[in-house]
Amino acid sequence: MDYFTLFKVARELEEALSGFIVQRVYQGERGVTLKLRRSKYKYLNLVVDPDFSSFFMSQEPFFTGYGHFAGVAESHIRNSRCISFGFEKGERVYVWRFSYTDFVGETKEYSLILEILGKYSNLIFCQSGRILECWLKKEGGIDERSLIPGRMYYPPESSEGRYIFDVDRDYFFEAISRGGFTSLGGYIYPLPRFILRELRARGGDEVSFPQGILSLWKAFRSLVEELKEVCLWFRDGKIYPFSVGRSEKVKPNEGLASFVVSGFERRELYARKTRLLAILKNREQKLRKLKNELYRELESTRGFERFKLWGEVILIHMGSVDCGKGFLRVENPYNPEEILEIPLEEGKKPSQVAQGYFSQYSKLKAKREGLKRRLEEVKSELEFLEELFWQVSEADEVGVLEDIELVLEQQGYVKQKREVATRSSQKPKYQFFFASGYKVLVGRNSRANDYVTFKLASKDDLWLHAKGYPGAHVVVKGKNIPEDVLEKAASVAAYYSKASGSSKVDVDYTKVKYVKRMRPYRPGMVIYTNYSTVTVEPRAPEEVADVEKG
Repeated sequence: MDYFTLFKVARELEEALSGFIVQRVYQGERGVTLKLRRSKYKYLNLVVDPDFSSFFMSQEPFFTGYGHFAGVAESHIRNSRCISFGFEKGERVYVWRFSYTDFVGETKEYSLILEILGKYSNLIFCQSGRILECWLKKEGGIDERSLIPGRMYYPPESSEGRYIFDVDRDYFFEAISRGGFTSLGGYIYPLPRFILRELRARGGDEVSFPQGILSLWKAFRSLVEELKEVCLWFRDGKIYPFSVGRSEKVKPNEGLASFVVSGFERRELYARKTRLLAILKNREQKLRKLKNELYRELESTRGFERFKLWGEVILIHMGSVDCGKGFLRVENPYNPEEILEIPLEEGKKPSQVAQGYFSQYSKLKAKREGLKRRLEEVKSELEFLEELFWQVSEADEVGVLEDIELVLEQQGYVKQKREVATRSSQKPKYQFFFASGYKVLVGRNSRANDYVTFKLASKDDLWLHAKGYPGAHVVVKGKNIPEDVLEKAASVAAYYSKASGSSKVDVDYTKVKYVKRMRPYRPGMVIYTNYSTVTVEPRAPEEVADVEKG
């Protein structure tokens, strides 16, 4: 996180960032959260992450787990008071100091230091300048500082030049005269590349004549004023410490918290999607390989009916069959134009040879029927996987992926977690809206589809699904559904399907009582009868009504 965004947050929270009492310290994978008393906010969140290192205050904890760092910190600063918060000009090193007086009256002071240095960002917990614990430990060389418990803490080297908010016109002109536009970063700090890009966009970089330098100075002063202003600008999911095009002004703490939380959610969403898609892809590859093997085996049983024919022919010509000849050449009784040449086994009676052929026929027939059943099961599972592939790819919330992952656990695709029984009892996430007074339910994944169709719907409710494509189950509650409500519900069913990119989509609809679960049971997989079809344009629920989540 850049210095200016955190500078604005610190200015906004100037009073709230100190004076509080620490109740608890929680730890997550990427930082810690302090639970506070005597503060406007309930929690102080310190994030240590290459992309989102920052601090912000909130009414809900960002991290809620426990870990070694949090345990060490809490054992020393629980019930202590934060006596100060500070940071050096232009440096992204933030220090909270705590004071704790024990039951015998001895006062101890501690420091919690957040260093925001990209992928080297760190949290250091110290007592009287000596490190008690580090988020990232580092053994320094001769000219490098060490970040190891037991060593003294030394901050990173300070930047050189003049602090950006202290730069006047004379100093700016002097810096330009010494090295041109590209040298500004060596004389003014902090001046990261994205600030230089914005400065170039506003004032240009032509400094070979006075007018160009003056234009650049005016742009610099204007930009600095925005960097001092206690607000952030939000645009396209990103925050900026200066105005950018059509952007929305937000309060620094609120804007930063929203950016970090949504960033973590996007990352978790992507990570879960990647993992679940890999699981599904692996299973799909195995099934396709099995499908090909089953087809090869099925092909090997082709013509098995001949063994039954051979056995029957041998029994018909029982009196004239000589097994010593090795074969029987005879006319096909069911097709006189065909001459059969039936292999015979020497040393066996004709009835034994015939019985052997009948046995072969029965075995191959049973094998063939078993292969066909298994092929149908494999095809059904591949359809189920296609449905899950689409659901995972389209998921826009972690909660939706959690429902899908639970389905994968129940189907044996991934190892079940201990709490799966508890999670299975939880209601899956679905949507609903009202169209002309009729309640419309929408499932967004296999669990939700199953829940909407077989738990929430009544037998005479209207059920809809995109024809021939993976998609959401949509249910309209009630009887005698008007044409306009049917069209709206069908548009939503088309929108939440794999065919949503088409201009027109066929959607089947029928009563819920005509919808049955497929066997073997897989959540959301159904067969339906007595249906009609309507062709509609895909439309989001928000386009037809106000949407709520269940």
